[in-house]
Amino acid sequence: MHALNAGPWERLETYERDLAGQPGKQVFIVAGGLFDVAGPQKMIGPGIAVPRATFKILVVLERGQGAADVAVTTNVYAVIVPNTASVSGTTWQQYLVSVDEVERESGYDFLSRVADGVQQVIEARLPAPP
Repeated sequence: MHALNAGPWERLETYERDLAGQPGKQVFIVAGGLFDVAGPQKMIGPGIAVPRATFKILVVLERGQGAADVAVTTNVYAVIVPNTASVSGTTWQQYLVSVDEVERESGYDFLSRVADGVQQVIEARLPAPP
């Protein structure tokens, strides 16, 4: 949907590039679509379903760091943005959610290589808007 791609999603991608461009920083990103499993899917062609929303998770680390370096103080952002015209004129920060929420809606387990105690804290946290 154009309202999503040219609106909050595009501004989130700009923020990601800005973060990754900071000296010594790197950003790990996971993104995907959220689909309704019950009922008919909106289709844009044979076998091509349209997601009801899109999600993205960003983990901001120092260059060269990995999963073992993620701490409770690590900046982690998660968003779920509806794939509707209503997102036009909104900001990506309005769609901030916890990683746990993305996991509930997607069925995936993210950040599984992060230490369990840290993972529990950062996945439950609602990120503060930057």
